[in-house]
Amino acid sequence: MYSLHLFISRTAGRLWLVLIMAILAGCGESNTVAEPPSIALLLSTTELTLQQGEDGTVMVGIARSSGFSNTVTFAVTGAPDGLITSFSPASLENDAATSQLTITASAAVPPGTYPLTLHATARGAAEQTATITVTVTMGPVFGG
Repeated sequence: MYSLHLFISRTAGRLWLVLIMAILAGCGESNTVAEPPSIALLLSTTELTLQQGEDGTVMVGIARSSGFSNTVTFAVTGAPDGLITSFSPASLENDAATSQLTITASAAVPPGTYPLTLHATARGAAEQTATITVTVTMGPVFGG
């Protein structure tokens, strides 16, 4: 059984809710509140420049907290036609911490700058996102 003791005070016109203590009654467990499980998304770079026909890689890391070990799955949104993304592996299980994102700029993608959004999702944790800016330049011209 849980009991919760609250103290409410009014200071400078604001209502402040102050938690004095949370007591786990009768079970002998610690009365500290555990942090919720979470993940943090880490990238080796947030900017990549590719010529048409080239590919590049970004190492994607996951930092897990509070013993979180659920599978983390990756996805990329915002890529134009011809800018191809793939992960190896596509998801991280248990305590695995890194994946490699390969971004390929085909000859069909027009030169320009493209913000891509990387999504990391896992059951029981808030989705994490990061932006990778990919700049595509003109590929080599052959012939004459």
